Amino acid sequence: MSLQSYREEMGLEQQELAEVIGTSPSTVCRLESGTLTASLGLALEIERRTGGKVKAEHLPLSKGVAEDVRRYRADFHQAEKEGRA
Repeated sequence: MSLQSYREEMGLEQQELAEVIGTSPSTVCRLESGTLTASLGLALEIERRTGGKVKAEHLPLSKGVAEDVRRYRADFHQAEKEGRA
């Protein structure tokens, strides 16, 4: 689900969503419009604070951050298999 879809589904204004995810309304606006790419930390924090409804992969990411997200997921799933997660 996209950030904007989540916000609309929850009936939130950009200001309210910014408070939920711990950022500014302008960051929310720029993420929704695709004029800002999320850092790895911000992408994972948005995922965490939306209860996993907005996956990091559904945010605008630079190529390097997208690769980091994939690597993070692979490492996490491996840790789960080994009982370390």
